[in-house]
Amino acid sequence: MTLFTVKIVEPGKVRDLIKSIVSEKYNRLVYLFGLDYGYEHIYVNYFFALAFGEKGHIMIRCRIDKADPRVDSVSDIIPSAMWPEREWSEMMGIKFVGARDLRRLFLPSHKHDAEGRGIRIGPYHPMLLEGIMISLAVKDGVIVDADVKPGYSHRGVMKLAETRSWRQNLHLVERVCGICSVAHSICYVNVVERLFGVEAPPRAKLLRTLVAELNRIQSHILAIAVLMNLLNDFNMFKELWILREDVLKNLRIATGYRVHYNYITLGGVRSDLAIEDANTIADSLSRIRKELEALGDRILSGKVAEKLDGIGKINSEDVLKWGVVGPIARASSLKFDVRANTPYEAYGDIEWSPVIDNKGDCLARLRVRYLETLESIDMCLKIIDMLKRIGGAVRSRLSYRLKHDESFMRVEAPRGELFYYAVAENAIKPLSLVIRTPTYANLQILPELLKGHNLEDLPAILGSFDPCIACLDRILIIDLDKSEARIRNIRNLR
Repeated sequence: MTLFTVKIVEPGKVRDLIKSIVSEKYNRLVYLFGLDYGYEHIYVNYFFALAFGEKGHIMIRCRIDKADPRVDSVSDIIPSAMWPEREWSEMMGIKFVGARDLRRLFLPSHKHDAEGRGIRIGPYHPMLLEGIMISLAVKDGVIVDADVKPGYSHRGVMKLAETRSWRQNLHLVERVCGICSVAHSICYVNVVERLFGVEAPPRAKLLRTLVAELNRIQSHILAIAVLMNLLNDFNMFKELWILREDVLKNLRIATGYRVHYNYITLGGVRSDLAIEDANTIADSLSRIRKELEALGDRILSGKVAEKLDGIGKINSEDVLKWGVVGPIARASSLKFDVRANTPYEAYGDIEWSPVIDNKGDCLARLRVRYLETLESIDMCLKIIDMLKRIGGAVRSRLSYRLKHDESFMRVEAPRGELFYYAVAENAIKPLSLVIRTPTYANLQILPELLKGHNLEDLPAILGSFDPCIACLDRILIIDLDKSEARIRNIRNLR
C-alpha cells in the first residue's frame, strides 16, 4: 500500500518543483515541517494534497545540513507557508532564505513586533477566553493593520508524544483539544493503524463515525452559541447551551464520558453500543433537531444576522491562497470536506452532502455551521439504523510488526482539516509525531482579512472563525530547570 509519494530534492530545486505543483489550482500545501533524526542533517518536508486529496498526496523532502540549515523560502509562492516557516525557524533553527516574515510565532515575541499597532487585544481577554494576542492599528475607527500572535498556552504535545508508547499517546492526543477531541483520536489511530497494517472492523468504523458526528454537533452548537454571546444575544446563547448539554449526555451514553472520551482505541473502539442506548440517542437527536429548526429563523435572519451580513468576506481565491479549511472554506463556495473528498471510517457508506455557501461572509459561515449541525444529526440517525443491521466485532487485534516507517492521516475536525504525520522509531513508540490543526490553517488569513473593517466588526469576524487556540498552541518545549523555566530548541533534545 502506497500512502503517499515522497520526492527527494536538493534545497536549491525546492522552489521550482513547488511552483509546478501549485500551478494546478486545487493542489494545496497541507503543512510544512522539519524532521531531525539526530544525525548531521535536518529534513524539511512539504506535504501536499493534490486536488483536495482526490488524486493523492505528495511530499517534497529536502535534506539540509545542521551546521548551516538553509533552504529557500516558498512563502511568496504559497502564503500559507508563512506560519510554518516561522514555526520551524524558531523551533529547529532552519533558515528560510528570502522569507516574508520570520518573527517569532510561538516563542515569546520581541517588543518591537507590535510597533505601529496601538491596540492590543489579549493575550487574555473576555472576548477570547484562550491566550492569543491580536495587535491592531486603527485610524478613524477602521483597522489599517493587524497581527496575530499565538503561543500563550503551550503544552509540548508533539515532543511529549516522542517519549510515550503508541498506546499511551491515545490519552495525550485526545487532550490537544477538549472540544474536538474525537477528531484527534480518529486521526491518530488511523495513522498508527496504517503503520501496522491494521483495519478496524465495519461496526467499529460506524461507532467511530457516530461519536465523531456527535462531537461535531456539540462543537458547532458551541460555536454558534459563543458567536451569539459575542453579539449580545444572551437568550439565544442560553437556549443553545441547553441543547449542547443534551448532546453531551448522548456522548456520555455512547462512550461513558462527556469531554475526553477514552473511547476510540487502536484497532477499533473500547465498547459496543447496546440497542436500547442507540434508541435513546436517536430519540434525543430527533428532539434536538426539531428544537434547532425552531431556532433557525432567529439564528439566520434576526438582528444578530444583520450584524454579520456582508462582514468579513473571503473569496474562494483567498481560501486557496491562505490554505483556509473547514466551514470557512465551504462558506466561500469550495466543496472541500475531507469526509467527502477522501472518505474514511464509515463516511463513504452513508448518504450525505457537504454544506456549501457562496457568499463568503460571517453570515455564510454561521449558516454553514448551522446546516452542518442538522446534517450531522441526520447522519447519526442513519448510522444508528445501520448499527441495528450490522453486527460483528468492535476491535481488531493490533499487530506488533511495522508495515511502514511513516504514515499520515487527514480527517475533517469540526473546524476543518486536521493533519497528523508520524515516523516510527520502532513498534513501541514514534520517533516523531507532527500535528497541524485547522485553526493553525485558518488564522493566517486573519491579519489580511481585518484590514478595512471597522473595529466594532472584530468580535463578529473572530467569532465566525470559531477559533480553537488550544489546538493551535501545541508544540513549545518548556524545560523546568530548578527554579527557572527556560525554552529549549527541539534539535537539542534529540
